[in-house]
Amino acid sequence: MPTPRYEVRALDPLALRRRRLLLGLAWGLGMIVVASLTWALTRPPADLAARAAAAESLRRDNAALKQQLAVLTRSRQITRIATDALRRSLADRDEEIAGLRTDLAFYTRLTGGSAQRAGLAVQGLKLSPIAGAHAYAVTITLTQSVRRGETSQGRASLSVEGVRGGRAAQLAWSDLAPPPARAGLPFAFKYFQQVQGMLVLPAGFVPSRAIVSVQPDGGAAVSRSFSWSAALKSPE
Repeated sequence: MPTPRYEVRALDPLALRRRRLLLGLAWGLGMIVVASLTWALTRPPADLAARAAAAESLRRDNAALKQQLAVLTRSRQITRIATDALRRSLADRDEEIAGLRTDLAFYTRLTGGSAQRAGLAVQGLKLSPIAGAHAYAVTITLTQSVRRGETSQGRASLSVEGVRGGRAAQLAWSDLAPPPARAGLPFAFKYFQQVQGMLVLPAGFVPSRAIVSVQPDGGAAVSRSFSWSAALKSPE
């Protein structure tokens, strides 16, 4: 076999440095390219950032509008409560004024300070339903002017007008009162008196008006009519 030949060459330091430099530059350029691509891929687009800012602005506006709505709703509730309280107060005041007017008329009549004819009069009627029965407690208020200065006595009774069986009907006191009181409710007073009794309406009878009749001993009868609903609401 022929003897192999080897060629020995001297190492060139300058070429080695150039090679290393080229490799370093290539690696650096590669890293720069990778970093640039990474930044380009991860950086949010300009329109996406604008949309995010707009969404955040809308979110804040929505929260502010919800807060305003809550305030307005609460304000409306407070206004409604105040209005209802004012209405109730006005209704109570009207009721109080009506009561004062009734009292004024009562005491004016009692002291003879009005222009009405002096003598016996029916001042008021109150009907109070009795639970569990088609019956009512009756309170009749009678007055007499003090100018007369004498005792009035006699009997008071009540008749009721209404509808029964689809027809107008009137029931006398004898048809309404318990047997012991059918002759009338007795009274005897000098200034005023509240006469009390009870009446029972028959089934199917719908009352609309009550007529109070007062028959004093030795004098002319006095009568006055009241609507049934007014008598139920009367404070007397």
